[in-house]
Amino acid sequence: MAYMTVTNTLVNGNTADAGELNTNFSDVISATSDGTKDFNINALTCAGAVAFNGNMTLGNATSDTVTFTARVASDILPSADSTYDLGSSSLAFAEVHTDLIVANAATALVAGLVDTNAQSFDGLKTFEAGIKPSSGSDALTHYEEGTWSGSITGSTGGSSGPNTGYYIKIGKLVTATIEFNNFNFAGGTGTISIINLPFDAGSGKYYGSMWSLSLDSDLTPDLVPVIESGNNFIYFYKQGSGSPAAWSSAGAGNYVRMTITYISE
Repeated sequence: MAYMTVTNTLVNGNTADAGELNTNFSDVISATSDGTKDFNINALTCAGAVAFNGNMTLGNATSDTVTFTARVASDILPSADSTYDLGSSSLAFAEVHTDLIVANAATALVAGLVDTNAQSFDGLKTFEAGIKPSSGSDALTHYEEGTWSGSITGSTGGSSGPNTGYYIKIGKLVTATIEFNNFNFAGGTGTISIINLPFDAGSGKYYGSMWSLSLDSDLTPDLVPVIESGNNFIYFYKQGSGSPAAWSSAGAGNYVRMTITYISE
């Protein structure tokens, strides 16, 4: 490869400018006459707009740096999908300021996630190390939404369902809801329960609420859904009673619409 060498310097007002200019162009032509069109320039300043066509490589060693003084006026797009990283585990960017974060999967370590405008995060999945507003026990380690299949049963006979319920799990806190509408519980006997909650309860006893209830039981209408430590099913207790409710008779026209919030294991 031949390198360009400028052997003459133009001087404004010199009558020899034309000849010197011709000599400089001749040098350029000679420098690229091997067809490579390559230039090796130690320092270059361009005062106006510059366009580089074709592939580009900036720097030939990791010790080289690129400094942006201007503002970016276009999208920054990779040449291949899901191939290249932005930063690394040892060279991370200090802060990212953006209006919207869209991710197909969020499974990597997140040391700090700050929303200065108090906007909601759409589709935020489980973070292995948690979203930590500070550190320690206040780390949010799990967020999940889903469905569960619950059935209403009697401990010694009868069953209705399964029906589809819904839940939200934030950390260990679970809120589950389900409806049984106009169901027939012929043959229902024994203690009333709703089984197959999405998560087992942790230590303690948790009370739910009913927003609609019509049951052929010995304690209607004062029933409260209760889940106890280690269980994934709900009993119904009468307010002020320490014993679970049982069916007194069973048949058609029963309704249960309830929600319960509890701490999972």
